[in-house]
Amino acid sequence: METSSRQTIAPAHHTAFLLLGHSLSMVLLSLATPAQVSALDLINYHKIEGYSDIQSVGPEETIKFHVHVPEGRSKYTVEIFRYGLTYIGGNAVGTRVAGPFLATNGMVRNYTENSHATGLTWPESFKLRIPSPVLAGEAPVTSAAIAKTTWKSGIYTAKITDVDSPTKDYFHITFVVKDRAASRKSIALIASTNTWQAYNFWPEPYWGGSSIYSGAVP
Repeated sequence: METSSRQTIAPAHHTAFLLLGHSLSMVLLSLATPAQVSALDLINYHKIEGYSDIQSVGPEETIKFHVHVPEGRSKYTVEIFRYGLTYIGGNAVGTRVAGPFLATNGMVRNYTENSHATGLTWPESFKLRIPSPVLAGEAPVTSAAIAKTTWKSGIYTAKITDVDSPTKDYFHITFVVKDRAASRKSIALIASTNTWQAYNFWPEPYWGGSSIYSGAVP
């Protein structure tokens, strides 16, 4: 049985989008700087979770990911999916375009009581370079080449799975792959960032944290 985390993550100093749902991660819109808010360091007891440094990436560009795993564990797998119509276990995970890759650099990554406002500065755990027809991509963890091709624009996820978890806990770090400016289409999918942001409850496991609903502290 697999279980996915519903926690949200705050990337450091990046305006990020988020998606609300059982299988999708949520990312906090971070506006403040660490100097603006004093904070108490907190130990991270969450299940596996993570965030990306940017919200969208194009062909031949690189996106970086930052991962936390529970204490005493170091191994996790990374799989890259494009969300689509394939349903597995109730989740619209779509088509896997890369992976799985085994990472062994997992560590506990702590946060502060104000991380939902200031963002996080976790070290880079792995990165992904998007391929193009003229340049091979770079796979997560292994840095192996991803064949030259065009990845369709759309909503993608880096699914990270705690392989040592008895329930194989996993977390989706959602991002957008965009077309080159010269080849963009006349129809666009708009992400409702502000609406999703209002429901962002990280670092609480359920309601709380930065959500403006259910008794959250502003």
